[in-house]
Parts: sequence; C-alpha cells; structure tokens
Amino acid sequence: MRNYSNLILGFLLLFSVLILGQNKTSIIGNQKWVVSLKDFGAKGDGISDDSDAFQKAIDFCETNKRKTLFIPFGRYLLKNSVSFKNGGVQLIGEGALLREESWVNVENKANNTDNINSSEFIIPKNSTGIIFDKNVRDPIRIADIQFRTLQSRQTGNTTAILFKSEWGGPTWPFIIERCHFTGFNFAIKFSAQNQYLVAFIQLRQNAFNQNDECVFFSDIQSKGGPVGIRNLAWGFIFENNMCHDNSRIIRGTFAKGEVNIRNNNMEGNIKYADGKSPDYIVDMEISNATVNFEGNHFESVISDAVYVSSVFKDGKGIYLPFNNTTALNPKNKIFIKGNNFDGISNNYKAFTLKGILVYNYDQVDLFLDQCDLRINESNEKNIFLTEFAKENGTVIKIPINTKKDTDNNPSNKKETLAKYLNANRQFKKVTAFNLNEKLTNVKPVKAEDKYLVANIEVINEIGTMFLGWSTTFVITYELNNVKKTISKSVNGNYGFKQGKNFNMAIIPNFLPKNAQNAYFTAMMDYNKDVLANTHFYYSTTSELFVSQNPVFASTR
Repeated sequence: MRNYSNLILGFLLLFSVLILGQNKTSIIGNQKWVVSLKDFGAKGDGISDDSDAFQKAIDFCETNKRKTLFIPFGRYLLKNSVSFKNGGVQLIGEGALLREESWVNVENKANNTDNINSSEFIIPKNSTGIIFDKNVRDPIRIADIQFRTLQSRQTGNTTAILFKSEWGGPTWPFIIERCHFTGFNFAIKFSAQNQYLVAFIQLRQNAFNQNDECVFFSDIQSKGGPVGIRNLAWGFIFENNMCHDNSRIIRGTFAKGEVNIRNNNMEGNIKYADGKSPDYIVDMEISNATVNFEGNHFESVISDAVYVSSVFKDGKGIYLPFNNTTALNPKNKIFIKGNNFDGISNNYKAFTLKGILVYNYDQVDLFLDQCDLRINESNEKNIFLTEFAKENGTVIKIPINTKKDTDNNPSNKKETLAKYLNANRQFKKVTAFNLNEKLTNVKPVKAEDKYLVANIEVINEIGTMFLGWSTTFVITYELNNVKKTISKSVNGNYGFKQGKNFNMAIIPNFLPKNAQNAYFTAMMDYNKDVLANTHFYYSTTSELFVSQNPVFASTR
C-alpha cells in the first residue's frame, strides 16, 4: 500500500511541475506543492529585469511551507543580486546544457533569442546572481539551471553563486547538480569571516566553461591559524562534472572526512581574463582528510594539474609554521587511481604533493615533499622532488614491501620482524633514553656535489603512528687547517608504516666552497616525549650518498 501511495504522490508532483511551468498567471494556493518563479511576475524574456520577482519568490518560500521554487523555461536577467536569508529552499529548473563547451550560437546571442529550452539566469558584469547571506543555516540545493554572464568572460568580479554564511553550525549540505556555468570570474564562491562555513558540499554532473574560477574558497582576514587562511569545508564531493576551457577548477581547504574528486573531465585550462596563468588546475589544502582522486581526465593544459598539501600557505604563498597543527599528520592521505594524463605535455606536473600519505595506482609522475609513499604501482622511476623540496630539503618515507611484509596477521608480522632484527645486528633500538645518535658510517662530500642523501632503514615494530620528526645531516671538514662541524635538519611527516621502511632524507649541499677533507653523516631526531612509551629501530649502517638530481625508483 505504501508503494502505491508513493507512486501516486510522484505523479502528482510531476503534474504540478509541468502545469506550473506553463501557467504564468496562476495564483498561489494551498493546493500547490511547488512555487513557480513566474507566479511572482518574472518574464523570462532575457530583456526584462527579473531580480525583484526572483527576490519575492525566495522571500515567500523562506517564510512559508512550500520550499521548492520551480524555474520554468526562460532567460531571466538579474540586474541585482537576489539573497537567501535562511536557506532551506531548493531551486529546480527544467534543464541546462550539460556538455561543457556547448552554448547558443553567436547569431542567437545577438538577436537575444534562444532556441535551446533551458532555465537560465543571466548576470551582468561585476554583479552576483545568487547570494546566500550570513544567516543562512538550512540546506541548499540547486539543480537543472544555467548560469551565464551577460557580456561573456571579462576581467572583474562577476559571480554566479556567492555563499557567505557565518552561522557556526555550519550550513549543510550544499548541493548543486546538473547546472551549467559559463563566463564567470567566480562560478561558485565561498567567502566569510568565520573560516569553517559549510559542510558536505556535493557538486555533481555540472558543466563549467570559460570561467576564471569554478569552485573557489576565499581567504579570511587572518595571518594564519591551525588550518591556514582559506575558508574551508567539511566533506567535499566533485563528481562527473564536465569542465572545459576554465582557468582553475578547484581552490579550497577541506577538513575531516572524504574529499572525492571522481570521473571529471578537466580539459583545456586557459589563462585568467586578466592574462595571468593559474599555478594549478586543482589546488587543495587538507586537514585530517582523505582525498580520493580517481578517474579524472586532463588534456591541453597550460598549468600543473593537481596540488594537495597538509601544510598551509599564507596569502603570499609562503608556508606557515606547522607545529601544533594537523600538518604532516598520517591522517592526511590521497588515493590516486584510474586518472588519464595522456593529453598533457611533460612540461607540466601531474601531481605535486606535500605532507601526506600517498597511495598511487597510476603510471604517473609524482612530485613530493614530506610525503610517505605507501603504495606506488608505477613501472618506471616516477618520484621527483618539488621545487620547494629541492631548495630546502625534505624526507620521503617509503615502506619496504616484500611478500612476507604483506602478511596482515599481526602475530606473523611481529615474528617476521623479530627474525629480521636478529639476522641484522646493525639495527639499533631507539627509546627516550638514547636519542639522536649518529650513523656509524660517513661519506666523503665535495662542494660541487648538489645533494646529500641519507637512506635510513627504519623498523616500526609496534605500529605507533607518531614516530617521525626530522633527520639531521652533520658535515665535518677542514678550513684553513681548522676542523669544523656544521649541521642542518629536514622534516618528514610524522608516521612510519608498521614494518620496514626507508627514511629517504635529502638536503642541498651546505658545505662551504673552500672546505677540504669533508665527510657527512646523519642522525634521526625525535622528541623525548614522543618516545616515552614506545620505541623503533634503525640501521646504523644505512646508505649515504651524494646526488645531482634525486629520482626515486618505483616501489610496489
């Protein structure tokens, strides 16, 4: 009986939507489940200003029980912004163009006519179409609507949707589906003074074309806190979207939960309207979040593709201090699987990653800094240093996976490690009472050597998460017949996978030019409090070498 009732209700709702779309002069009554924009006097002819009618419709829905505002076929010019004060109203159109590069032809634009049946909002230059105001707290859903600019893309601040709620809840969910955005400086923009302003964003099956920024999180007026300076969201889904000839597709910070970037076309990024080029097509900072980057397509780009970091930047692009933050925490992860980069040249980087655990299943180059490379299915040497890592040094951690190491039985794994330690007496047990001891071996170094590398084998026997800190390089040399010692440290992320790992530390050579008889060694630095109730092992005869350009072999 319940199934029949649901079927009848569904037919009634469909009937009411179809009737409202045709009846421009209907009177609002209790019998209506859906309110039509044209009930409030909107013309939808692309010439008349429909801002006032749209605002009246929103105000009615926010103060009455009917919470679905239907946008019939038409072209609605919005010369003024329309504002939601509470939210909780869904905007449902009758369709949008869902192939990203499709649009009306030039002749139809010039004649102010449109042969394509769609629900379309038109926004003039330097205006904002829809604003979700500072008190909005209820769910947001927009579907099947086109957004385009009146004058096409130009330098300015033309925005389709601006979310600036400062409610501390935060507002959730925020859902936009099957909409089309073209010609904007900001298609979807999040901007508020409270940093954490929205949760569970879901953007699915939308089309973006000729936009400067598709999804953009603004900077707050701050020098930088524990999660940087950008507005941020808890939970983010960007799936099955069609993006063609945009400058940048995503710029934001995401905390907690999953960040799912799946099955999107990210083809053909272009310069901004002001002629500048974006650094990345996807630019994300994360805090205790897992990024699933799967099944995306890149082609014909003029920028590096993807940047993900747990270390935050300030407004000038300088990395902020990461002590007492979630940066370098092993909870920050990325899974890379099934992406296609065949359409981009070797001049651009596929992935630039900093301070996260990396699980890579693709044949793709990775540019890393302070990362833990947990899985890498590439058949080639594909691990490179970022430019920042080359200039400042870094630590890349790589688990040593053998057939025995993949045994997930804890007792078997512990027994295997115990046998390995007994057979390799060069391993030293590190506790809170014997920290920061140097390796027993040294390596000659000359001033012309570019990088110093210490590949230290580490065994995490009991699976403690927060073992990592830094690796210190120590150089002894003679200058004017005087023996001298200098040292520098580099940091990695905080974790080692249970089992055997390489702690690959790299630093630019800091030996003075006129030094003679120089040698270097290394040691691992750990905070005494971290090791208060635990331990780990490292090989005192680990590998030391110099390099001109470190490139890591694949590790499966």
